[in-house]
Order: sequence, then structure tokens, then C-alpha cells
Amino acid sequence: LTKGFTWPLVIRGLLENSTALSTWNETEFWKQYADEEVLCGTLFDLMEDCTIGKFFEQRAAGKPFYVSGASVPFDNNPELHDMIDNEQIKSIEPGVRKSTQIFMGLPGMGSDIHSAIGVNIFRMIVGRKKWWFIPTTQTPYLYPSINSQGFSSHTKTLVGQGSDEPSPWLEKIERYTAVVG
Repeated sequence: LTKGFTWPLVIRGLLENSTALSTWNETEFWKQYADEEVLCGTLFDLMEDCTIGKFFEQRAAGKPFYVSGASVPFDNNPELHDMIDNEQIKSIEPGVRKSTQIFMGLPGMGSDIHSAIGVNIFRMIVGRKKWWFIPTTQTPYLYPSINSQGFSSHTKTLVGQGSDEPSPWLEKIERYTAVVG
């Protein structure tokens, strides 16, 4: 089905009985994790000393930013794992989970094109997300580079986030689109 975990697979409804769906969409829920550190901003514009609480404060003040990955909340609070897991998800994981991260943002926010290393199981709790799956045959056209920490590869191909113009070659890159949420 996934050709040895080399093809993407979208399964809808896998979390329908999870606690996260009924609790994670409220700002009140996140207050108990307000001091947890998260990675905020973009690859080229990271914010220092960022927390979950700061995300909600800045959103309320009309200065939202993107939480672009954070393992610390899951590492410090194992109950968060229980809220996003069920037997169906555990049955499709190919091995021991190495890391769980949280991403948060508002409409129009997100990452530029990148490739996370390893098998990724994404769980959409609240909102909507558009994914582009780009075949590896397109890699030379993306102007890629490996992240200095080695956990992902990035590209100079811009998708048009914020005030950035999309790269002129973006529309020529073969890709498959899935909208989740």
C-alpha cells in the first residue's frame, strides 16, 4: 500500500474517538502547558524563548506566529501522547516512535517545502492543512539542502508564505495534493 513507506498514505477518521479532538481546540486546555518551550517562526526567522503560552498571547494581540515543531511538550507530558493515540494508529506505526512534535498556526501559515527524515505519521487535530507530496524525481529542481541538525532537508523553493513571492519554478514541479481537516 505504501511501497515500503515510500508513498504517502492519507487515512481519514483514524482519530475520531481520541481525547485530543474534543479538548485540544480550546485555548483554555493549553493554559496548563503554557510554559512548555516550542520552536517558533521559520527556518530563517526563529523566535527566542518561545512557549505555548506566548503563541496564544501573541495570537490574541493580533501578532500571530507559527509554531514550527516542538517535542518538549510531549517529552514532559506523556498524557499528551495518550490523547492522540489509539490501537489503530499503533498498529500502523512501523516501529518504536522516536519523536512527537506539535505544530500550530493560523490559516495561511506553515512551512516552505521540506522533507522530514524517516516515517512520519501526521495527526490533524484542529483546522485544515494542505500537503504537497513531491516525488523524489523532482529533488534536483527544488534546490535542496540538509538541515544542520540532520533531521530534515529544506529547499530554496518558496511557496509564497507571508509577503514572499512563490518561486517561479514552483508551478512546474510535479506534486500530489492532499487537504486534511
